[in-house]
Amino acid sequence: MPVQGLMGCSMSKNILVSEKLFCDVYRLIYFLDDVNISDEARKLCLSIEAEISDKIRRKKIRDAFTAYKTAPPGPARESLRQVYIELAQIHRSFVSSHELPYSSL
Repeated sequence: MPVQGLMGCSMSKNILVSEKLFCDVYRLIYFLDDVNISDEARKLCLSIEAEISDKIRRKKIRDAFTAYKTAPPGPARESLRQVYIELAQIHRSFVSSHELPYSSL
């Protein structure tokens, strides 16, 4: 059974992070050794929080897309498609009112 980690993410999977995020985490650990947290360490905390939040947002979008694309055709698939469209913030002018079947493309 996977262990629940930060913000409910499963820790059984590996997640790639940017080199910048990795370096920021490393630098933060170095700065947190001091008793007083410096302004630079606070900036790093904000940067890490922003990177992690963005990563989680992109992962949710990807999971919604995968759920939509692997669902069997029908109302459930359309519902999942709408969830994906909302999460991905796709403008309505780029979206058809319903999914087009491959045969009509």
